[in-house]
Amino acid sequence: MPLIQRNDNDDAPKQVVCRAGRRIYFFSDVDMWSVCEAIKLIDRMEFESSKPIEFVIDSAGGYCYHGLALFDRIRQSKCKIYMIATGLVASMGLVVYLAGDYRALTENSRLLNHQSTSDLGGKVSDIKIETQEFFRLEDQISR
Repeated sequence: MPLIQRNDNDDAPKQVVCRAGRRIYFFSDVDMWSVCEAIKLIDRMEFESSKPIEFVIDSAGGYCYHGLALFDRIRQSKCKIYMIATGLVASMGLVVYLAGDYRALTENSRLLNHQSTSDLGGKVSDIKIETQEFFRLEDQISR
């Protein structure tokens, strides 16, 4: 049964995270909802069997901390996780893709990485703290 988050403005699916057999489809931005669904599916599949999991991803990216949570969960899995990139896999979606034990690309898929960006604002002391965290996070992701 697919788990679909619908856009409030219309009936078209906005994001899809679902399962078919030992395959997870992650066609979504990287956000709290999609990461939670993907982690639940990995947990369930890991409980059922130690056989490998295929993780098909088409994601333009999203939030760093949510993506790192999924990255950590994929790395900690007792099952081998085969990542399959299709469509566009970019930004934090690319970081998630790189977490797999094995990686493959479909013929017309594209990988995109870019320099980190931020929307800093507020008090000078807050900007200083956010800047330090930004550089720490950027260093962590680039390793």
